[in-house]
Amino acid sequence: RTACRPVAPGHLCYSHTLQNAFVSVQQRRRFRPSAAVRQLRTISLCMGSADVPLVRLDKLLADRGLGSRKDVDKLIRNGLVEIDGIILGKADGKRKVPWDCAPTVSGQVLAPPPLLAAYHKPVGVHSTIGDSRGRPSLIHVLPELWRKQMHPVGRLDADTSGLLLFSRDGILTHRMLHPKYEVEREYEATVKNTVDAHALGEKLSSGVATIEDGETYIVFGKLLHAEGNTVRLQVAEGKYRMVRRILANCGHPVLTLHRLRYGSVWLGDLEEGEVVPIEGPGLDWAKSLLAS
Repeated sequence: RTACRPVAPGHLCYSHTLQNAFVSVQQRRRFRPSAAVRQLRTISLCMGSADVPLVRLDKLLADRGLGSRKDVDKLIRNGLVEIDGIILGKADGKRKVPWDCAPTVSGQVLAPPPLLAAYHKPVGVHSTIGDSRGRPSLIHVLPELWRKQMHPVGRLDADTSGLLLFSRDGILTHRMLHPKYEVEREYEATVKNTVDAHALGEKLSSGVATIEDGETYIVFGKLLHAEGNTVRLQVAEGKYRMVRRILANCGHPVLTLHRLRYGSVWLGDLEEGEVVPIEGPGLDWAKSLLAS
């Protein structure tokens, strides 16, 4: 199993950075290289691999949480932005740089957001970016540097806890959600009525009828474990409250529901409310799904 390993992402407050934008600027300026060397360095900044898109530097910095493009331009003009040790100047805001580069701003490295991140969602948190009624949501879950470039992969009901993924890639998100790709989700539930493991397993594997958009829809699942009133099951799609509906239709209304796994990413020992980048086999799985 691939448990998520916490990695503390860096936080950078752009207001603090702007406050110091005019402090010790001259101290940060270096000996200017010859025109030929400057040209070679300029070329190196614009070189990305075939698989890495180029993006304007001011947009990249704004997307990583440094404020508006006007704020970012002040940082660049005052020599506070470096890439690979090269201090950039006022004309460099429109320069194209590789999307995955890691600029240094006021001495702090701005690494790109991860392809996937895992969040241990508590009960009561709504899977929306903000909530007009002021209910707990996902708006402040991610580090500030990731917020403009990552989005939740589907939803978990407010009364469901466990693993919720965030993605920076729309194609990957589509493939994780679309039934065509049969990405497995694993849940643990406590239910009403004592479970007959054999009977429930047969019902899930044969398909459980439910209603979707006014029409009968058959959902298939796999019972992994059952003991008393606790069951662990696996499904390969995630329509609205689907696990709750199929268990209720099998005679076992759900009391609590907790997601343990999504594809090859496990919740593991991730603490409730914590969010971490996905690494190792979980990241390899995501990349293989994206390449399929």
